Amino acid sequence: MRVVSQQRILVVGGGITGMAAAIALAQNGHAVDLIEEDSDWKALGAGLTVLGSTLRALSHLGIVEEVLAQGYFAFGNDIYHASGRKLFEREGMQMPDCSLPNAGGILRPVLHRILQARVRDLGIEVALGLTYRDFFHDDEGVNFTFSDGSSEQYDFAVVAEGLNSRMRGVLFPDAPKPTFTGQGCWRLLHPRPDTIPRSAFYVGGHVTVGTVPVSDAEMYVWVLEHVPDNPWIAPEDQPTRLRSLIADFGGEVGNLRDSIGPESSIVYRPLEALLLPAPWHSGRILMMGDSVHATSPHLASGAGAGVEDGVVLAEELERADSIPVLFDAFMARRFDRCRLVVEGSIEIGEAEMAGESSRINELMTKAQAALAMPF
Repeated sequence: MRVVSQQRILVVGGGITGMAAAIALAQNGHAVDLIEEDSDWKALGAGLTVLGSTLRALSHLGIVEEVLAQGYFAFGNDIYHASGRKLFEREGMQMPDCSLPNAGGILRPVLHRILQARVRDLGIEVALGLTYRDFFHDDEGVNFTFSDGSSEQYDFAVVAEGLNSRMRGVLFPDAPKPTFTGQGCWRLLHPRPDTIPRSAFYVGGHVTVGTVPVSDAEMYVWVLEHVPDNPWIAPEDQPTRLRSLIADFGGEVGNLRDSIGPESSIVYRPLEALLLPAPWHSGRILMMGDSVHATSPHLASGAGAGVEDGVVLAEELERADSIPVLFDAFMARRFDRCRLVVEGSIEIGEAEMAGESSRINELMTKAQAALAMPF
């Protein structure tokens, strides 16, 4: 039974986390406005690894069947030596509360289109090319002035601006800055051969490599490189650099290496992480997603954690009798789980950089066992 009445809510940010929050709240009958600064509302990046825990969270948004149909999913993954020799199979996370596949992937633009369609279907008001100029609180809620000069009042606001959030510095002037982890991540879109039926890891080389099918026809290849000096790599130099990184790899990674060229779809970025100390709220504004718990991709749970944020907020809103109670309940359920994702991912990255390949599976298995538990 609902304790609070229907709320009028602003969601700032139209990425995965912002859309998940808007959908979850609107499904429960709340009036949601979503603003996104990018007038094209486009998705950045290539493929996205999707674990069972992320699928479970997406199932709360009414889109999991579409995600399963338009991505590529299986159970478990395969671990290979860099030479191409198969070492062992991992069964993947075992979720006690659902039977969805526990490993797979999807193209980021495809997932965005699925979420965007759900946002539209629910009648959520979306304003593109719009951001906020200022805001203030009063006894009735929080008032925002927008970049087009208009003003609106809301019961509360959710901010999911991403790693480079402006609001984080406004609400928390002493907040830590994103920290470079020492690694860079390469992602390459490539046709999927039939010989790659599910996700795979290649360990034991000077870099760590993974292959993740994202559809019947495509996969993405990721490469994690130790780059302590965080160099700038010009786009025109990226194909040569990527080929050199996997020059000694065998198996399927070796098979695709020579096809990498100027026309290849490559995304490179240095990895940064951030964990904002609790609380993630001030007044009637709550922050979530990468704005407060940005992670490296080692546990493939950054996007999933953001989706969980939105689902948990909507669930707790149905029980709360005030906004402060709502925000405290949200933090009680989210902080430790998100800290696990951020700190666990950093620890795996440190093991990779130290060449401790035997520890990686141990760390990953332990963390995924925790993430498999209901959120």
